[in-house]
Amino acid sequence: MRLLARSVIWLLAAVGIKALYDRLVPKAKELREPANEVLDTAKNSSREFAEHAKAAGSEVLADARDRSAEIREIATDAIEKTSSPGGGGSDSAKKKSKR
Repeated sequence: MRLLARSVIWLLAAVGIKALYDRLVPKAKELREPANEVLDTAKNSSREFAEHAKAAGSEVLADARDRSAEIREIATDAIEKTSSPGGGGSDSAKKKSKR
């Protein structure tokens, strides 16, 4: 009698587990699809952002190089003007640079 009762309980437990499995697995698959779409969208967005940031960084670097070249040219011109005979001579330029 005990064996029969235990067998029935095991059978009912197996049927319940199978029913839960059949009911929940399709829902889980449906829920995974939107999550995968969100992940794909996030990946694409992050890649686009990284490319945009790299391009912006390159533009800033190029602009900084151009500006530093302009400043170097202006400084060179200023040094040449101060070291010219009419600009006070090279001695005054050396005295100013030591200060």
